Amino acid sequence: MPTLYEITGEMKALEEMIDTFTTDIDGNPRDLEPDDRDALLALVDEIQGQFSAKAERICRYMADVQAVAAACKAEEERLAKRRRAADRKAEALKWILETSMIRAGMEKAEAGTFKLAFQKNPPSVFIARPEDVPPEYWRIIPETREPDKRKMLDDLKAGREIPGALLSQGSSLRIR
Repeated sequence: MPTLYEITGEMKALEEMIDTFTTDIDGNPRDLEPDDRDALLALVDEIQGQFSAKAERICRYMADVQAVAAACKAEEERLAKRRRAADRKAEALKWILETSMIRAGMEKAEAGTFKLAFQKNPPSVFIARPEDVPPEYWRIIPETREPDKRKMLDDLKAGREIPGALLSQGSSLRIR
């Protein structure tokens, strides 16, 4: 079977052929002989049938491709739910380890091929009262206004006091 591109080319050629047969040299309409008219109509029916069959095949293939895409999306959603559940479970297990080590007063532990140790996080700024933070510690972002924690962190590390903010440093469990 010809391609859709070839069929549409045949349709265009058929239109030109019909124009040629139905108009004279001066562009005036002319009547076709019944045999010529029947032959042209049969050719139109054949080309339209080819187009229809090809278009139906393309539509069926497109429906198959869309079904595959829908199945992939459903699988993505299913896997995303599984991933979120696994993430929550891993966080809960890490919390159990962390809590147990804190209760036992342990800073480090060996667990087979794993090493557990509390490690200080980088210093960060906790803003207790944003309204008390001086204007020089604010940065203006179009449509928003928020404290510049990087600048505040540097000044707090250098020993400067900033109203409404204090330097804090927590710790978290690292598993390697």
